[in-house]
Amino acid sequence: MNIIKKLLKRKTVCLNAGHSFTDPGAVRGSLKENELNMDIVEKAANILRIHGVDTLTVPNDLSLVKTIQWINGRTNQIDIAVACHVNAGGGRGAEAWHYKNSAKSKELAQFLVDAVVAETGMKTRGVKDESTNRYGKLGFVHDTHPLAALIENGFIGNEFDKKILSSAEGRMRIAKGVARGILSYFGLDWKPDLLIKKMPQGKQIEEQNKRIRALEKTALSTKKSHKQELADKNYECQQKIKKLKQKITKFIKEVK
Repeated sequence: MNIIKKLLKRKTVCLNAGHSFTDPGAVRGSLKENELNMDIVEKAANILRIHGVDTLTVPNDLSLVKTIQWINGRTNQIDIAVACHVNAGGGRGAEAWHYKNSAKSKELAQFLVDAVVAETGMKTRGVKDESTNRYGKLGFVHDTHPLAALIENGFIGNEFDKKILSSAEGRMRIAKGVARGILSYFGLDWKPDLLIKKMPQGKQIEEQNKRIRALEKTALSTKKSHKQELADKNYECQQKIKKLKQKITKFIKEVK
């Protein structure tokens, strides 16, 4: 299986929702981090698969320790592992954590942050070395055998970030960012048109986009038509003014 995969040059990603069913993580009103993460991971996994990237998702009933064991048991199968989280506290924006002094893990983290920020408009908080964490390391990043990074997709308590996290459309934008960052790390193209065609309601979305393009074309044509109409009116006025000036000049000469 691994030989075939290498020959086909296919990549395998493992995504993790950060918190299990029994561990809600950060909570703000009706928003629970574990539920937000699970939705983002599911969406990101679908996007990656559509782009031809084999994607595994860690079962959502596993603790952090068992999650790491689950991933490490598939080390030969997985190229990179990414955990999705949502921050708590008084900050704002997206940030990612990488393995201590690892250039590759840092590169993956940077791609993730840049893409999530591009897709959502969130503020960037950059990337951070796990050794600067208050615990001195992050279990998911430090103890997984495959190359890993952890992304915090906004702050659950910040109004701007919360608005994005609260809607399915906003979480889809985050998922696009996560998937896009992973694709960039692998050097693969981001294909939003392919995404539209293969996602649920893809055909309807494509038809709506066609209608939008047709309407934009009509609007542009009308604008040009109005411009011509205004230009004609302006020319007509200028000709009338010219004739009036000629009459005035003639009148003045006759008076003299």
